[in-house]
Amino acid sequence: MNATAPLPAMVQVLVIREAMGIPARTIMNAPTTTASMAIAAIPPAQRSARHVMSKAPLGAVRMLQTGYKMKMPAEPALLPIMPALVNPVICESWIQVTCRVLGNYTTLTSSGLGWVGSLFELNVAMPVMIDAFLESVKLLANVSRIFVDKLLNGLEVNEARCSELIGQSLMMVTSLAPAIGYEEAAALAKEAHATGQTIRDLCLQKQVLPADELDLLLDPDAMTRPSA
Repeated sequence: MNATAPLPAMVQVLVIREAMGIPARTIMNAPTTTASMAIAAIPPAQRSARHVMSKAPLGAVRMLQTGYKMKMPAEPALLPIMPALVNPVICESWIQVTCRVLGNYTTLTSSGLGWVGSLFELNVAMPVMIDAFLESVKLLANVSRIFVDKLLNGLEVNEARCSELIGQSLMMVTSLAPAIGYEEAAALAKEAHATGQTIRDLCLQKQVLPADELDLLLDPDAMTRPSA
């Protein structure tokens, strides 16, 4: 760190640009930048934020499997503690990586602060900063590749199970209210809940509406689209 540079700073920047293809540039105030490495914590902070946000869909994938709405590729070598789940450990590994990356980000941040890693015009915490940074990059790269290869590529929607759950939903009665009225729709929902029947079966049994009109009103795909 204290050795004389063999090449002027601008020449070194040009070499880095050419070799790595990154927009490297010289710094205006070298002593201040060396003492405070706060700038080194900005990119890891952005990556950490994106990684934390990615936990939401991971949790959704894992929860969807509990209702058998998703079919995950089985990994015999990765046996879960809960026998009802197939291959939940890929999502769990991503969650653990997120925890580790956030910890490394804390290391980077605290190391870059004045009077923590920075002493006078030096920063003695640079080794631990680059170690934490490189570990995060390695973990993120590995878990992303494993997630794609071991889970995402073989992930399928269990259409039969999803259709069954949609049919059992009492919310299906909502689309009948304009045709039969709110009170009768509410009564059908209560009876379906009490008897365990689906809204469709109950309507057919009571001959509430013709079957073709019922199919049209209880079409779940149509419920997800705008209508006049």
